[in-house]
Amino acid sequence: MGKKIKSVKLKHDYRDEFRLITKGTELIQKNQHYWRLTDARTISTEDIVKNKSDIFEIEYKDEPETKSITVKIEYESWENDTELTVELIWEGLKDLYFKNAAVNVRKI
Repeated sequence: MGKKIKSVKLKHDYRDEFRLITKGTELIQKNQHYWRLTDARTISTEDIVKNKSDIFEIEYKDEPETKSITVKIEYESWENDTELTVELIWEGLKDLYFKNAAVNVRKI
């Protein structure tokens, strides 16, 4: 997936068939695929990213760096012990340290 757009402004004045829109005007995101320049004029996100006519000043959102680790846990199991599982360990850790993390569970 590409970078996410934070904001879009006009880099230069823009004239459509009805009016002059001055540089610095900020476009308003209508939905994932379109941005509103005026009440009657929308521009697709695809056209903004291509920026063929170099009229947009695009600011992108910072993407968080993702990291991963592989952990192998060896333990001795006693007869009446609850089985230690990755899910059990994860449930104990995620609320304390990893609010926005995901885990891929795989037994070796």
